[in-house]
Amino acid sequence: MLSSAKAHYRIRIAVVAFFLFFLLIWSCLPYDNKAVLIIRIKIEKIRYLAKGTFSSHDKHANPPGTYPVEISEVGMVIKTGYGTRDRLQARLETLGEGWDVENTIIAGDYSSRTARKGDLLKNVNEMEVHDVLEGLLDEEGEISDDIRGIGWELDILKHIPALELLYNTHPKKKWYLMTDDDTYTHNPSLLSVLSTLSPQDPHYVGCAIWRFAHGGSGVVFSQAAMYRIFTGNPEILEESLIEGLTAPLGDQLVAKLAMRNGMYVNEEYAVHFNGEPPRRSTATAAKACATLVGFHKLNPEEMYETQKIFGGMKEPFTWWDLWAIYGGPDFKEEEGWLGVDIKDNWDYVGWYGVEVEMRQPGTELECMSLCEERTGCLAWTWQLGKCKVGDFFTVGGYPAPGKISGVHIERMKAIETRCHGVAA
Repeated sequence: MLSSAKAHYRIRIAVVAFFLFFLLIWSCLPYDNKAVLIIRIKIEKIRYLAKGTFSSHDKHANPPGTYPVEISEVGMVIKTGYGTRDRLQARLETLGEGWDVENTIIAGDYSSRTARKGDLLKNVNEMEVHDVLEGLLDEEGEISDDIRGIGWELDILKHIPALELLYNTHPKKKWYLMTDDDTYTHNPSLLSVLSTLSPQDPHYVGCAIWRFAHGGSGVVFSQAAMYRIFTGNPEILEESLIEGLTAPLGDQLVAKLAMRNGMYVNEEYAVHFNGEPPRRSTATAAKACATLVGFHKLNPEEMYETQKIFGGMKEPFTWWDLWAIYGGPDFKEEEGWLGVDIKDNWDYVGWYGVEVEMRQPGTELECMSLCEERTGCLAWTWQLGKCKVGDFFTVGGYPAPGKISGVHIERMKAIETRCHGVAA
């Protein structure tokens, strides 16, 4: 008995020692270490599963309105470039109420003060483009027109200087938003989401992709987070600015800067951010009822159209709302597959989805059946014997000659019922 007790005691000591050793090693690893990131992501996924299917703000720790915020208390920086001046003009004309020189900065690779006559902005708010790369690339601070046209490479360099300019210009804002000039933000949705978080806590929010927030979808930092980044650790900031010269992605560079300051992107809030234009936005069953902040990849024509549709809305909207806004059928009135608004020359799947094998010759009816047999399938598209299905849907509307597309009505009905019972 004594030897057995000693053995158990030694096992307990070994377990405790291993645990303490693990904590010691963990505390010594950098925030952006791959092992740290993998373990953290796995833990977050387990936590999400324990919470249940995410549907709306009711799964967040706090409901909307817990921390009231007005648009005047949010600072926004719009990243632009010499090669996308037409997009910037459209964005400024569709900003909506509340965005002006008191809370908005435009960061680019040229200055509107020294721009040629044809490059001047036409905006009633008297906003100007600030050259955040001035003096960075050569001694004269000049960038030739052919170099300015390489937008992707120059955009990487803008991320951190743009955020720094925004914070230095408006240091007292509760929240800070960084977007691109082809991103549309719906103010009521943005404020609703932000009101569930305290700006006095360090928050880094956006559409999480692995370990960083996708820049085009919109990246948000709280007051506490920005203070920590741009005031608390100047050495880390300087190192990150230098790394920007060789970094592959600007939004990844921002994430690395945040992690070095002890902040990770909040994956839970990724459901609110969107990297696609309205008609290509992919809505899954899990996030359909969640509030949607905005859209990305809009050309000037789409930007004006989006503002026309959403600009007058005073309330937040959800991913599911896109279905009705863009003319989708009311599933309460439909019965069975044949009642669905199956469309010719249409595509409810869009860019993504999975191509599934069909018997030859594959017909649109077989494609429809394959979607019905596939667990979670919401939409299908058939074209010339090929079938593409998705566990999501888009509202469609882009040219799709020769395509026939539809949605799984019973599953869409279930989503509609759930979303109408959830306050967004």
